[in-house]
Amino acid sequence: MLNDGGYGHTETSLALSALTTALATLKRHDLPVHVHTTTEQVAAVISEQRYLSWRQNNWDVPEADQPDLPQWQTLIPIIEEFPNLTITYHPVDDPAMTTATTTLTAVMTKL
Repeated sequence: MLNDGGYGHTETSLALSALTTALATLKRHDLPVHVHTTTEQVAAVISEQRYLSWRQNNWDVPEADQPDLPQWQTLIPIIEEFPNLTITYHPVDDPAMTTATTTLTAVMTKL
């Protein structure tokens, strides 16, 4: 959920909030989930699994990521519930993207 229309929040913070909310609403974790984002930092941290070393080092994160650390700490356990999660970064002007900062598509083969 976004408060105040997202004013005063960074792009990363908004993307983390959207992703946390979207993944938390999915009932099945065994199906492929494809996340497409225009937030390069979020895509890099998740796809490169940087969060594993953050957790291993007692959440010692780079200074640039410190403001969003509580959101990362909420999101990471949720991400780990999805073994078939992939994330793809797209530049903002990529026509594949919608006007939303982060688009979550869950590919459901069975209901």
